[in-house]
Amino acid sequence: MTKLRVALVTRFPYLEADAFSGLSQVSLRLADALAQRADVELHIVSLTPHIARLERRTAGAYPITFFPKHSSAVYYGTGTALASATVRRELQRIQPDVVHAQAIGETVVGSLWAGFPLVATLHGLYSSEVANAPSPKIQWAIRVLALVEKWYTPRLRHLISCSPYVTRFAQTHAPHARLYDISNPMDPAFFALDLTQTRPAPNSILMVGSVTYRKAHDVLLEAFRLLRAEIPTARLTIVGLEADLAYAAAQKSFIETQGLSEAVRWLGPVSQDRLISEMQTHQILCLPSREETLPMSISQAMIVGNLPVASNAGGIPDMLREGENGFLAPVNDAPALARTLARVLRLPPAEQNALRQRNRAYADATYHPASVAAQTVEVYRQVVRVKA
Repeated sequence: MTKLRVALVTRFPYLEADAFSGLSQVSLRLADALAQRADVELHIVSLTPHIARLERRTAGAYPITFFPKHSSAVYYGTGTALASATVRRELQRIQPDVVHAQAIGETVVGSLWAGFPLVATLHGLYSSEVANAPSPKIQWAIRVLALVEKWYTPRLRHLISCSPYVTRFAQTHAPHARLYDISNPMDPAFFALDLTQTRPAPNSILMVGSVTYRKAHDVLLEAFRLLRAEIPTARLTIVGLEADLAYAAAQKSFIETQGLSEAVRWLGPVSQDRLISEMQTHQILCLPSREETLPMSISQAMIVGNLPVASNAGGIPDMLREGENGFLAPVNDAPALARTLARVLRLPPAEQNALRQRNRAYADATYHPASVAAQTVEVYRQVVRVKA
């Protein structure tokens, strides 16, 4: 069997804490699954804010090259080009058969410049994020990244789409690209759970996500305040990094001033084991975001048996079909979200269990790392054969 030399260009965990956030976690799960295959020789090229100079290490079965990514405002004006040049040099050193870029500016631009057969996976869409920027400075940075995205997207010829939301974007902005539908892989630890062993507490709601305006904790907390008037025993747990400290402080103040302190647990970031434990003991996973592409917390909820309730933002309606595998409420509509939460909490146990079983069966086929890796390698082989 001929091994494919694959370079995965992405944002990869540098510190242990990085392994539980968005793209870093997706990249780690895909890399581990690819490394277990006999037909792949894997190399990682990753940007990270934790270092000042290029660093190489080996983690398990694959070598990793980390290079610095700076977070200053100046970076978005000049750093993308400099980091892209670093990616290009590393790829030329590795000489891969195929490059897989997890699409953020530096990874895609550098990979395009390197000239090897390339497939890119689009995750978040910068052009959709501008309106949810919490400050003018961050809005300016996202606008710059959206311009970079506008430059590289039509130049891509092979695109992996993790959701129909991304597919629609690609069909408009990369009309000549060949599209492949493959979902993001989830941590195998979630699949080890037996749904018959879960014990969700009655009227319990969990939210998982970085504390930012984009995730709309303010909408959930107002909805929860309204819900408590109807279901006084309702309880809410909030898990996630306080990425926007001012926004997080405002939400904590709301909890206190509205008399919700006894009903709301604010846990902050937690380990993966703790997250799984919390998900096992909650009835609903709620995500009221203002913008999403393919939110990991909904995929995780489908695996472990939470009942997903979310806004109809971005790509969420492509994941959740009302009443069939989850429940939707309009974006920024706290009263509607409160009504939806109340309705789901009151579903008959048999209906809740049927939904959990349907979601788990779907997740096993769609999000398991081995399945995702097998589909991805087939794409690699097609890209190498086409060499376009």
